[in-house]
Amino acid sequence: MCVLGAGLMVYQAFRGRFDAGLLFLALFALLWTYDVVIRFPRFEQYPQFAVLGQLSAYLSPHLSILSLLLFLLTRMDRWRRPFLAVVALMVLSTFAAWLAGAGVLPPAASNAAAVCRAAVLMASLVFAVLEARSGSFFFRVMAPIAAGLLALFALM
Repeated sequence: MCVLGAGLMVYQAFRGRFDAGLLFLALFALLWTYDVVIRFPRFEQYPQFAVLGQLSAYLSPHLSILSLLLFLLTRMDRWRRPFLAVVALMVLSTFAAWLAGAGVLPPAASNAAAVCRAAVLMASLVFAVLEARSGSFFFRVMAPIAAGLLALFALM
């Protein structure tokens, strides 16, 4: 998905239409995959990559959600400015998680960043519904699917 999104972005750029949303979507897929690979149990066999595992625990979930929010921001029309506050909150949460991982902030900041990450995801779903009600085709398709996946995740 990462290569496909980046390739599609380059193809559209050569055709004269640059779509930054595809770049953010490819970055989301890359960071999500990176997080899955780092958390694989056999990855601990390679001590030279221990720093990557520590970095992934704090930054990869935050950066992947941040890139997903930036993708959604490129698709919004009517609610773009209020949604910037949600993106800014995610940026602050990412910095707090990074500083907690580096030992500058107490470990409670990492927990607060995780709560903030969940709040940002809920807020993005609310903005997706608002954007769908204003007539955006992308969000009319995405909002019910995201709400269904969230309900399924909550049941599990």
